[in-house]
Amino acid sequence: MMSTMEDIAPSVGTMSMRSRLRAAKKAVREATEQALKAAASEETLIGGGLETLGKPPGDANDMKFKSTSTEATSLSTDGENMHPNRASELDDGASFELGMQLFGDDVAAIESEVSAKLDTVEAELTKIMNAEKAQKQRTNDISEDSKGDQQRDVSMANPSDEHATKLEIQKLTIKISFLRECSKARVSLDKSGSVSISPSGDGLVEASTLLARAEESLGKAEAGLSTASEKMLQTDTGAKELEAAERIVDSIRVQIRRRRVDFLARASTILDACIQVTPTSISVRLAPSQKGISSNHSSQGLEAAFDAIQELSKSPMEKKDKTVRYLEESIHLLTSKLHCIILEPMISGYERNNITKHCHKGWKFCESTKDDSTGLLRTRSGASATTIKGPILMLSWSAKDPEADASKSDSHDSNIVAWTHALEFISSFMGFVYERVLLKRQLLCNIAGRILFGNSTDQYDSAFSAMKLEGLTIGSVKIGEQNGLLTKKMLDIMWDVCIPKALPSTDLHALSGMAQKLQMSTRKFEDDLHQWGFLKQNSSGAMTDESNMPNVFPISDFANNFVLKFSEKRRSMILSEGRDLLLKNDYHVTVKVGTYSPEKIESDNEDSMDFGDRDDEMSVFQLHECAISQVASNLLGLCRKTMEEATDHQVNNAGPSLALLPPTLYRTARELLDLYRAIVPAAHWSEVSTIPRTAAVLHNDCVFFAHHLLSLGNEFRTKFPPLMEGGDVQGNVLRQMCTFVDLVPPFRSLADKALGDMIERQKFQLMDIVASRLEMLGKAVESNENVTEWTDAETALTAGLYHLRHIAQAWRPILSHDVFARAMGNLVDTLLLFFLDQIMKAKGISVPASHFLSALFRDAIRGTADLFDGSSYEKKIKAASTNCELWDRFIAVGKFVDMSLADINVGLSEGVFKSVTGSELSQLILAAFDHSDKRAKLLHALASN
Repeated sequence: MMSTMEDIAPSVGTMSMRSRLRAAKKAVREATEQALKAAASEETLIGGGLETLGKPPGDANDMKFKSTSTEATSLSTDGENMHPNRASELDDGASFELGMQLFGDDVAAIESEVSAKLDTVEAELTKIMNAEKAQKQRTNDISEDSKGDQQRDVSMANPSDEHATKLEIQKLTIKISFLRECSKARVSLDKSGSVSISPSGDGLVEASTLLARAEESLGKAEAGLSTASEKMLQTDTGAKELEAAERIVDSIRVQIRRRRVDFLARASTILDACIQVTPTSISVRLAPSQKGISSNHSSQGLEAAFDAIQELSKSPMEKKDKTVRYLEESIHLLTSKLHCIILEPMISGYERNNITKHCHKGWKFCESTKDDSTGLLRTRSGASATTIKGPILMLSWSAKDPEADASKSDSHDSNIVAWTHALEFISSFMGFVYERVLLKRQLLCNIAGRILFGNSTDQYDSAFSAMKLEGLTIGSVKIGEQNGLLTKKMLDIMWDVCIPKALPSTDLHALSGMAQKLQMSTRKFEDDLHQWGFLKQNSSGAMTDESNMPNVFPISDFANNFVLKFSEKRRSMILSEGRDLLLKNDYHVTVKVGTYSPEKIESDNEDSMDFGDRDDEMSVFQLHECAISQVASNLLGLCRKTMEEATDHQVNNAGPSLALLPPTLYRTARELLDLYRAIVPAAHWSEVSTIPRTAAVLHNDCVFFAHHLLSLGNEFRTKFPPLMEGGDVQGNVLRQMCTFVDLVPPFRSLADKALGDMIERQKFQLMDIVASRLEMLGKAVESNENVTEWTDAETALTAGLYHLRHIAQAWRPILSHDVFARAMGNLVDTLLLFFLDQIMKAKGISVPASHFLSALFRDAIRGTADLFDGSSYEKKIKAASTNCELWDRFIAVGKFVDMSLADINVGLSEGVFKSVTGSELSQLILAAFDHSDKRAKLLHALASN
């Protein structure tokens, strides 16, 4: 055993401060050397040995140390005369790097001796600091005359020496504190390893507690080292010292982590052994002392496992890097197991598609105890065994017999009665979990409740509780991870099963009774969960920031707003039906709508707009006969049906609880029309933009909706309850504001876009078909003989008419008469314009070319006239003239190329060329006729006019 510092160091009066400081450093070195000599022949096995430290196992510098001679051990009062090699051994870095690198078998004994030496050194440093302060005080008291003599005897009077001494003392203090905490960590780590060998579950808890102490000590060592890192880096050896210290910390940290993993595996094995789960039962292994099934005691194995995991969760070293939740993770695994094997399959049996007879009968539970003295289990690593003995408590369940359940229910609330049985099952099961599995521990119950039922009281915001129409939106209930695994499933089933899809208006009064039954069952269910700690208690009077509503569990909130949920489900079901109409039916199937009046069509083609002579003065407001999609027709029928339900007398007089049903249905009717505008263009836009028939169908659908929406609001407005003083405010508002007129402009805009874009597309196609073949026609008409360009022009006309005939065949049975005529007139104008542009810019027109153009124009007139409706050719020509802006101009140019100058003079007087400007006619005359007096007079006449 090393001698005390009082034996080694000279007295304060005879030894200089510097020499005493060297003695302290020497003592630190000897303390570490003595501990290391006992372990020089062994490596540290836990944590990876020397490889973890980055050193080869056979490194002589780390494995062996020379014995210190008597001369080197006894410190001289004058350190400057020391041998250079020995002075190097006393270097700060060397003395610091030696500490805590290797440990022997008897860790506690070695660490106790090291700790004693460190305490001695620390006491000596305190004496040195006190002596320094006393020396400084004496120096200040010396008079100015004797100051020079004293300065020779006082070695610490020099300011630079004083600063160096302070720095040395601080560094040694840091090293001592670091080595002491590392020593404590090593002792606790070694004890945890020896205790954990015990087969008793309590030994695991004790070992986990010791491991937590080791982590705490290591954390203190790291904290002190981090605080002093700047001071240590100020010296030449500071970086080396910090590197060595980090290697020491890393070595201990790795050992702690590996030991923690082993303890967690042991605890998990105990949990798996003590809790056995099947779809029809759950078993818990009790301690031998619990054969009487006393509810005041918990299973020793489970208690040990939970205590150990809870201790291991207190990890300040790991929380520095990440949030470690070993307890939460273990409870999450256990709870997920219960959810997947028992709760979720049971809850799924109550879904509408899976619900069976036993769901309406209820459940019966049976507790039984079975003695089982066997319980030898191995850890997951297989390195050691854990023995758990004791009886097994089993909770099993099965569906009740038909006669065992005497509850009666009508057809409306039979599903609610079945759901009540589901809540009773969950409540009974969670009661067993609370008492036997989680051992009535509130912390464990809170974690399990948060996983299954979520943080509902903190994060759930009831949109329906606000009693506002704008709060009724699909998915307004926050259903996500914060509501837990089980809550989301339960809410889905309650929405699907407990709320009827529809009720006859005469049975709406049954909703109140259904709501009361559901509220009673959910209230009891929630109270049980609150009592056991699976749900957080509602703070009385606490309000949320957003809606000023009390914090409510989602299941209870659902029951409290049952009638409002019914209104929302009616809306959801209607919208779902409308969505299915739009997506699951063939959009290309059409039906005829509107009225057809030949007299009206003929009168529409007249120049006069006087409708006074018509027999039916309201015919102008009728929808012209056209074809619309069967989808649009069915959707408007669903919209009308919804409005009829909203205006039903019994619905509007069902009481305050159903006050939101009429406005919800009115809103739903409007949303059905929004669904059409949102879904159909998106689902069929590729066809609408490329296929003429589909574009025409979409156009007619929108016109059809716009026509009916103009009067739909007025049709149903008067069916709402009349305005009465003190009556229903919502009914009064609906009677005043019921309208669909605001939806007309969007439908009209969509109709114009659909057909307008298609017409523009067909114009571009005509350009590709016709215009490319007519590029040289303006110059080719100067030729006196037939040329290729003339043949190309005939081909272009034939191709253009063929294309227009196909479009007419697609549009004629779909579009109304007027819309078809205007659309075809627009396309015919495009075709005629290509020919007119080439003739108008011609510099010369030969006689043979004039005959060719005359025949070409006659073919074009006959071909385009056949595209329009009419009982005779004259009526077709009249329809073309009415709907084509370039028709008269094209006919005038066609007549011109076959006329003489005399005929042109006559035609001018008869108004044949009224659609052609004077400059255009002059250009044609210059191109078609040679210079002559008659031509000059005619041109002069045109110029003067």
